[in-house]
Amino acid sequence: MINPKLQPVKGKKTFDRIFASAKRFYNDEVWAVICFRKADNENPVINYAVVARKKVAKKAVIRNRIKRLLRESLRKIFLESEDEKFKNSFEYIVVGWNSAPEHPMLIKLKDVKPKVKSILEKAYKQNLNLTEGREN
Repeated sequence: MINPKLQPVKGKKTFDRIFASAKRFYNDEVWAVICFRKADNENPVINYAVVARKKVAKKAVIRNRIKRLLRESLRKIFLESEDEKFKNSFEYIVVGWNSAPEHPMLIKLKDVKPKVKSILEKAYKQNLNLTEGREN
């Protein structure tokens, strides 16, 4: 059981390519832009980026906390997951947060992780349905 390595996305060209070709998924407080891995690509690296826009939270302290929690939730989700297909289906993940509390300590990992997990599962199921539809 190989855990995929999480690496941050770097470079404007990479971001442009991700946003041009990826699928977008939305939840109540979380959004994600995801590029799925091709079936023949067995590289165990998942490139990720987290976003907390200035429009969401004016204070950098809050934005930085949101980004830390998003990174940690991604790490824990892939570490705890038993499903190898789930782990190996993502190539690029960009996750963003839509709302911010007044104080940085009002947002906790237990609030962020289930929302990120639900949006990743939603994306995985939708991709699974699309790939099964192509095979039939």
